[in-house]
Amino acid sequence: MALIAIEFDDQNLLVTAAQSGSIQLCVTHAIELPITNKSDEEIGQALKEQLLEMEIGKCDGIAIVSRSVTEIRELLVPPAPEDELPDMIRFQARSEFASLADDWALDYVPLSITQDKPTQVLAAALTPQLDTSIKTICRLANVKLKRILLRPFAASDLLNSQFANGELGLLVDQNSDTTDLSLIDGKKLITTRTVRLPANMSADQRSKQLISEVRRTLAAARTASQGRKVKRVIISGKEAKNRLLAGDLAGPLKMEVDFMDPFSKVQVENSAVLDAIELPGRYMSSLGGLQRELAGTRPDIDFLNPRRPVVKKVDYRKYQYYAALAAAIAFIAMVIGWRTLGSQKQKIEEKRAELVNKIRINEGDENMPSVDQRLAEVRKIDDWKSDEVNWLVELSEFSNRYLLPDDVVADSFTASFRPGSPGNINLKGRIVDDLAKTDELIQSLGQRPYSVEPKDTGVDKTDRDSKLTSTFEYLIKLVDQPIEDGANPMLELDRSALAFLKKQQEAAEGN
Repeated sequence: MALIAIEFDDQNLLVTAAQSGSIQLCVTHAIELPITNKSDEEIGQALKEQLLEMEIGKCDGIAIVSRSVTEIRELLVPPAPEDELPDMIRFQARSEFASLADDWALDYVPLSITQDKPTQVLAAALTPQLDTSIKTICRLANVKLKRILLRPFAASDLLNSQFANGELGLLVDQNSDTTDLSLIDGKKLITTRTVRLPANMSADQRSKQLISEVRRTLAAARTASQGRKVKRVIISGKEAKNRLLAGDLAGPLKMEVDFMDPFSKVQVENSAVLDAIELPGRYMSSLGGLQRELAGTRPDIDFLNPRRPVVKKVDYRKYQYYAALAAAIAFIAMVIGWRTLGSQKQKIEEKRAELVNKIRINEGDENMPSVDQRLAEVRKIDDWKSDEVNWLVELSEFSNRYLLPDDVVADSFTASFRPGSPGNINLKGRIVDDLAKTDELIQSLGQRPYSVEPKDTGVDKTDRDSKLTSTFEYLIKLVDQPIEDGANPMLELDRSALAFLKKQQEAAEGN
């Protein structure tokens, strides 16, 4: 079965047919059907005959309406659960829209949903007269209507990944006598407006008028874009017919301009289809709507299937099942608990006897040392570890703080260490004859922290080609930083275990 898109215009119907069973959108027909001064019945009959000529009988279809025949508003509603938003938005729309009534089709797309903050949405409404007219035409043409889409949103569906996430762009979608200017944030349309440009205008007049409208659109969109600038514009249609407009956008407005031929994004069954199309850019919304329908995802705006409150049905059988299950679980828990309590007393007596035995073992005997003795031995090891010097680490730190070879050279580096005292380093070397460099060396070495004591200084001019004419000998001592007992986690763990065992022993003796 074929899938068709019908775009309603004041003078024509744009009918685009595609193969509904293919994975990628494949267009088989794209024609314009004149409808000037015709009734709905006449238009439906003419559409039926056209479809039969295209060898299409009963088929599924989507309808697309222009922004100019609908009413769109940005609404701000109080925080509410998502299933309550449709009712709140319709209530708010009654005061914001010019002539909204209960029989109008109303749908919306969320722009920002933040918990405990007002929700911003873009709502669109379709008159009942146009809704009835569309359904009548499709019924007479043997088209099973599945969706009624809004042109700017359907056109943006064809962009796919043209704008990156977070990138702000402008889509200029040109129709016969109207142009949609849509602001797109990444992959989401956040605002749109439609301007009328008569078809009899010259290319220069049309370009100048459209530039003015683009300026107004960007100025009006500053709030929606949160102060961000639009630097990229995509124009529907081929570049050859829009060079003048592209030059005006890229020149005065300094914007990057790209063109999109909608048919370059889809497959076309026969090249004759493209040869017969004068303005391919007009089919952007039709191809976008077909592509979205073929993917099986819900469009942002659908007047035939608008967002409605979720009706929650109460299934009392579920609660009865849960009650019976809870009663059964409670009964089983009582039986298990009763049996468990019967065996607990014996286990408690066994654990008490085991605890007394453990306490006796911890106190030690002739075959095993006590916990206090083992803790004392561990403390000796900790004391030895705290006094140990890791000379590899000290040598690395010494190297990091030493001056450049052009300023100082070490002739000897002698490290020594005795238990119970910090380590010492005897450093001999040569340095440039510059007191500032000598002070810098002493200050840099003292940051470890080291204690630097000059022992000897002199002059060595045996090497006439070297700038390092001053000699030095420093005694460098590692500053002692003892570690408190509380900083040893294993020692604290052993002490806590011993205190616990003593408390248990006292409790057992008291019983």
